Amino acid sequence: MHHPNPENLDDFLTESHPPPSGPLTRKWLNHLYRALWRHRYRGSLNWKSLPHSAFIRATETNAAFEAHELKYSTGIVITTWNRPQYLQPCLDSLSRSDLTDALVIIVDDASDDAHAIDIIGNYDLPVPLIKIYKKEQTLMHVGLDIGWCLSRNLGCHYLSNLDADAIVRTDWLARLKSLFETLPYDPDNTLLSGFNRSNSPCVLEEHDDYRLKYRMGGINYFFTPAFYSQVRHLMFNSNWDSHIQYFCGTEHANKYHMVCCKPSVVQHIGQVGLNSSANSDFDTATDFVAD
Repeated sequence: MHHPNPENLDDFLTESHPPPSGPLTRKWLNHLYRALWRHRYRGSLNWKSLPHSAFIRATETNAAFEAHELKYSTGIVITTWNRPQYLQPCLDSLSRSDLTDALVIIVDDASDDAHAIDIIGNYDLPVPLIKIYKKEQTLMHVGLDIGWCLSRNLGCHYLSNLDADAIVRTDWLARLKSLFETLPYDPDNTLLSGFNRSNSPCVLEEHDDYRLKYRMGGINYFFTPAFYSQVRHLMFNSNWDSHIQYFCGTEHANKYHMVCCKPSVVQHIGQVGLNSSANSDFDTATDFVAD
């Protein structure tokens, strides 16, 4: 059984790095830990010119991660920063959902709220879970890139994310997988979401179980590693989802398809964001039904 032994975190994230086969061993995990700790950040914040590991304070894995065979279906990344009033219901809903064959990665963006840190530290799942704590706040796009690249290189067939101020139905992941696999589009050129923002429909076509859209926010995405390879260069910006929307919906609309599950299986509950406020339901899905 072969387990590669990369020395730096970027070695774990490069597309050319093959995923290990068989169950993870402590030796392989130790290499990941060393990679995450190897670099120490000094100087001005310029994350594009530094290894990802320069921003990592600590990492943890659960028992299921160490014992699990590397046959993950979906890598789910959650980026967090404080806001425990949203984080707790988000993680609670994720715990209640069916995560069969999933790998979950939480990347905390240097939270300084003790309650939020405690929620993450005490959180566990019956499926493999990685927790990465950043020591410098670099916004969510950095955490998403780390999580998606690790998921891809650990052999996940699909990549996904969930905002830390969102909740899900128990069947959300199964619904997304099932819809994705039956869509009449090239899967490697398709971006799926379980969330449809009701007050900004941007719909091109209505179908029985999905909407084809020309604009779609990043509260939840679901796609293949091959798709991510095509859009990863757009992640180096805090407005990463807007750049992906423009790239897929405007610049290359004849190639890519952006699709929302119908009805929504993800709901946004946060009241602080670009398109939401305490007095508006602008950034919510009215077709979401909690279970």
